[in-house]
Amino acid sequence: MEFSEQPALNAGTIKQMEAARDITGLLGVLDPAVAVIYRRNASKALAAIAPADAVPGLVGRLALEPDRGVRQNLIKALGRLGDDRALEGLVNALKDRDLLVCQEAALALSRFNSPASYEALLAALQRKDSRESWQVRRFAAQAIGKLGDRRAVPALIVSLRDENDLVPPAAAEALGELGDRQAIAALKTARHNTPHRRGAECATCQAIDAALKRLEAKS
Repeated sequence: MEFSEQPALNAGTIKQMEAARDITGLLGVLDPAVAVIYRRNASKALAAIAPADAVPGLVGRLALEPDRGVRQNLIKALGRLGDDRALEGLVNALKDRDLLVCQEAALALSRFNSPASYEALLAALQRKDSRESWQVRRFAAQAIGKLGDRRAVPALIVSLRDENDLVPPAAAEALGELGDRQAIAALKTARHNTPHRRGAECATCQAIDAALKRLEAKS
């Protein structure tokens, strides 16, 4: 069904499409000419119910969508489905101008057991092309921990010394999740040896301690 053939839109119309699992209708609502509130509602419904055969349509809409919230919902749908046809679109989304979209894309890629997802996240872990790149590095570290690919251990060890204070805790947490005991020595070395200001909490040391506890508990 083309969008032009659909009835007048309102919240109830989109709810009806979702209940009827009218994927074609919901994709039609994503036309850029439709008000953003409806596109967001339709993309939220698609994030919950879209089947695998909708992946090409979702990827196509993602490439054209100007609204951050809609892009996030489309990425959620693609991450949930885990279909390799979505990988190129998700890798591109990891470079999105909006950091929240990058975060969603990193999380989605962590659900793919694919060389493309691993390579994209590893590249993001090393990005330093803008003042905001540290946030992408943090998202990538978190996603790599969930991806579970131990080949990333050396790169995560390097990230324990990242110049931004919020990246090392994410790298330490990922090392704990990956479960490679070879990271123990590097974690101990990265831990701060000097006392912190009284009453202050060091996120890096806390994350390292938690990671060491997980790794040292392994036989």
